[in-house]
Amino acid sequence: MRPALMLGHYRKVISYASSTDTLVHMDISVINVDNNGQRRAILVVLSLILAWNVAAWFIAGNLFRSRVEESIGQQTLRSQQRAADLADSIRRNLNYIDGIPDLLSELLRVKKAVSRFGADAVPSRLPLEQRRERWTADPVLNDLSRYLTLAKKSLNVDLIYVVNAAGDSIAASNWDKPGNTIGTNFAERDFFVQNKNGLRGMQYAVGKTTHIPGLYFSTPVVIAGKFMGAVVAKADVPNLSFLTSQMDALVVDANGVIILARDKTHEMRALPDAAIIHKTEQEKMQRYLRNDFPVLRIEPWAGANFPALLSIENEDLPHIEAQADLPKFGLKVYVIDEIPEILEMVHERFWFAWLLGALGSMLIVVVSGTLFYLQSVRRSRVLLWNQANFDRLTGLPNRAMFHDRLAQELKKADRTGQPLALMLIDLDRFKDVNDTHGHAMGDILLQEAARRMVECVRVSDTVAGLGGDEFIVVLPQLAGAQHAEDIARKIIATLAEPFRLRDQIAHVSASLGIALYPQDAANIDHLIRNADQAMYAAKNNGRNSYSHFHARP
Repeated sequence: MRPALMLGHYRKVISYASSTDTLVHMDISVINVDNNGQRRAILVVLSLILAWNVAAWFIAGNLFRSRVEESIGQQTLRSQQRAADLADSIRRNLNYIDGIPDLLSELLRVKKAVSRFGADAVPSRLPLEQRRERWTADPVLNDLSRYLTLAKKSLNVDLIYVVNAAGDSIAASNWDKPGNTIGTNFAERDFFVQNKNGLRGMQYAVGKTTHIPGLYFSTPVVIAGKFMGAVVAKADVPNLSFLTSQMDALVVDANGVIILARDKTHEMRALPDAAIIHKTEQEKMQRYLRNDFPVLRIEPWAGANFPALLSIENEDLPHIEAQADLPKFGLKVYVIDEIPEILEMVHERFWFAWLLGALGSMLIVVVSGTLFYLQSVRRSRVLLWNQANFDRLTGLPNRAMFHDRLAQELKKADRTGQPLALMLIDLDRFKDVNDTHGHAMGDILLQEAARRMVECVRVSDTVAGLGGDEFIVVLPQLAGAQHAEDIARKIIATLAEPFRLRDQIAHVSASLGIALYPQDAANIDHLIRNADQAMYAAKNNGRNSYSHFHARP
């Protein structure tokens, strides 16, 4: 690597001889810190702070996700167990009620009552009140109604009635109540259609006479292979509310309508995408005696990206939904539990990420500031050392550095026995360049001259500036005087070439004096003085030439 001149930002490599004759190369980088450099440093720090804050948010997010998933898992298990327990409780109650029509359908008085109408019965055309009066007064049917009243009390159900093959209620446990069920036709109800097909029936519906929603269980009455009617037992849904009173639960029928809930405002509302939405107005009215089923809003919770978390009616708190099916009864049980601690975790995540980001940012600023300070101190020391040892204009070693280098090379020459040459160079007519083109152009010429001389020597050689237009070259480890003359001719030739000073051309030449060590001098001062004398001899001989030192006789 050659010593090379660069403007503003430059690098020099200087070879030193150590005590073991090993060349140690020092790479000295001198950087002028300007506004652009400061801005780049600030951008780097800001980028690090931004990257750290992103990482802090990611770290906090991972921690938050882990805690939330653990909380969701625990709550899901609890909710599923609660849903299973609730479903089991409802199943036991409904199984009991479902068995009552089976029991009563085999009674003689039931079969006797439906036989009075026959298998081909058609709905009565009499007005409802007349039907009710006639069948209530009929001794056989009234006896059955009284029996059903006793059965209702002993079996703990809300209503029991018997219908004939046409679907008319001919006896009922509420026969003695105003607006009782007797005379009402149930032919369009699902449970009756199922009975006509020989199946046991089950349906959620609103009572035609009581207007109380209930679960209807029915068993067909078959005599001699013919469908003669059915026995129906009803459980009023409001009376089942104790089953959901201990938890936030929903009981939903096959059409997606909420028939039972601890929060009564949710009852008779539809789940999202429920089948009831697609039913006709007539179908809605037949079963529910209403056609308005507001949808209960159940959506993914916006507080975090966890599909298991739900928002109910835009509530802030996240919920977990657990489900248990009752396929025998066409029902689904949902338990919806709040998880308030997740909302706290969301806030904790924000503050943890903020705190982690702030602490990391402070650390980055402190560390960066310390590094910048240490770097500036190092840069200042390097700059001071460089200013003390190198010429500012040409970047070449100055007189102090030259003396240090020459002293080391002389010691090495003494150890190896190889001669050393010292060249002193002065630019001819340089003053004319300054006078003609100005000092600024003269500085450019000196810089270019220094570069050319560096290109003429070896890596192990030293080119130094002595100030003004004087330069000195140290050529260690010479094979002979001829090598020094070759270098001298090369330097003189390259300096004689035209110099382009921006848009101007200048011409100079060089006078060069050569002194050898140890034959021409025994120490540094004599060597320099003798090279100087040789240089003046070259000037006196017409310039643009070199001359060897010759001792006077």
